[in-house]
Amino acid sequence: MGLLAKHWRLLHRPVSEDSLVAWMRRYLTWLAAAKASVYDHHRNELANFLGWCEAIGIERAAAITRAQIDAWQGDLAAQPTQPIHRQQQRQVIAAWLRWLVTQGVLASDPLAEALHTQPRALLAAIVRLVEARAGELGLTPAAVRVTRREIAGVWGREPKQMHDHLRTLVDAGYLAEHASAHGQRLSYALSAAP
Repeated sequence: MGLLAKHWRLLHRPVSEDSLVAWMRRYLTWLAAAKASVYDHHRNELANFLGWCEAIGIERAAAITRAQIDAWQGDLAAQPTQPIHRQQQRQVIAAWLRWLVTQGVLASDPLAEALHTQPRALLAAIVRLVEARAGELGLTPAAVRVTRREIAGVWGREPKQMHDHLRTLVDAGYLAEHASAHGQRLSYALSAAP
């Protein structure tokens, strides 16, 4: 029996009303009515997440913590899968956790709390890149522009995955965004922090 099939079986066993499995079932019932087109994908990713939770002893949805989500993300990053698949897994779990907040099961979304640290980590990677480039070229850091591809190389993620984080940093005033003459390529430069 495959791992996914084993995790599916976990979703169908008898459980208490406040268990992790019960809240996953409620979410899937809601999802089937609200967004049926994504039901199978969400069920599969939730089943995988349930398997991970079972392995570390999480039994109740209300007991999920930021530390556990950080650990899950670390295990997820270590999986030999494409970054886009890991991002899709995060999106499914993020949707479920947000739904748990709307249902009053969780006071706040532990994955959203964890993701707020990513723009800061991205900014730190950009600063290192800009400072290294400035040293090589004999320029001040403010004069250096870097592309998404270069940023992705030092941060270790695909450029598409950085879009929201880069937008957050631009909106907050940490980065200036520059378009090429044709407007098709963007580069970024450090701005003064607000």
